[in-house]
Amino acid sequence: MNKICELPNSLKIEGSELTVSLFLDSKLAWFKGHFPEQSILPGVAQIDWARLYAAKIAAHNICKELPQIKFTLPLVPNETVSLKESVREVGDKSIVSFRFEVVRGGVTLTASQGRICLC
Repeated sequence: MNKICELPNSLKIEGSELTVSLFLDSKLAWFKGHFPEQSILPGVAQIDWARLYAAKIAAHNICKELPQIKFTLPLVPNETVSLKESVREVGDKSIVSFRFEVVRGGVTLTASQGRICLC
């Protein structure tokens, strides 16, 4: 299974901003073999999901570059994460800023963040 597990009624789009809650089901193919002792969601999956959701608010949808990305916390199976995105149009491209957040111990933490340039 490699389907994104979007929580019902969690997708919110307000102008150039998007927020969605995602459940990281342990059966996601992304977790297979990454890593045997503790599965984590690969960064490539986070980038792919950010790009897919960006298509809902951006004028463009082809990834041109990733000028900035930072992974600060691993995301593990059976967690719920929030993806927050905003877009600004610059000439013939869309610049999407994204952030994956997770709540642990009652505190909201940033797991990853970055920018994607779409054309």
